[in-house]
Amino acid sequence: MNIIIKLFGWGNIRTITQTLSGRNRDRHQPELGRITKGDIHLILEDIWKNYTTLKANAPYEKTLGARIMVRNGILSLALYRAVGKIVTGEDYVTELCTDILWKFYIKQIRIQKFITRIFYREPHQQMNMLQQIFLWFPLAKPGYDWKINEMGKVFSYDIVRCPVYDYFKTQGRAELEFFQNSWCTLDFPLAEHLVRGGKYERTHTLSTGDDKCDMCWKVSC
Repeated sequence: MNIIIKLFGWGNIRTITQTLSGRNRDRHQPELGRITKGDIHLILEDIWKNYTTLKANAPYEKTLGARIMVRNGILSLALYRAVGKIVTGEDYVTELCTDILWKFYIKQIRIQKFITRIFYREPHQQMNMLQQIFLWFPLAKPGYDWKINEMGKVFSYDIVRCPVYDYFKTQGRAELEFFQNSWCTLDFPLAEHLVRGGKYERTHTLSTGDDKCDMCWKVSC
């Protein structure tokens, strides 16, 4: 358990515990019981084992931001596989893991969000500054590859290389579907979380076979 604490930190362990504790093991079969402290202990141990194995075979990325994002991807895959040993139902496993990832996600961008509020009061200016920060880190080239289309009331750019997607597509069909239904869904609520009236739109996605993720960030009010 000491190794797990060093890997995740108390805060992240608490997030996993609070999110999973007491949830049904199967959404449709309550007679299978709820997730216990013992289950969570097994999940945490399995996350560490899975992470160690997966990280040993992970590709090395050229930029720090890409390396951190791939590491986060590996951790989320380790989480997905660990929870899947306790919880029944692919959609339900993905839902629980995505709830955890969302809480991790918003913790990681607290500093950037705070900085933008020091410089700007208007939401669209805050959104633009945030996207410029994200493109600088962690989405810097050449770890990621992207092209800015528009910067103003709308901040639009196309991501044509995502190292986390590149990693997940080597892991199997179920793992890629998990990535599509977890990671690829988080930008929509993130826009609302980042600024007042924030809205995110995307019509193409790398993980569904398109040649880009066309990221459009704007403010609706």
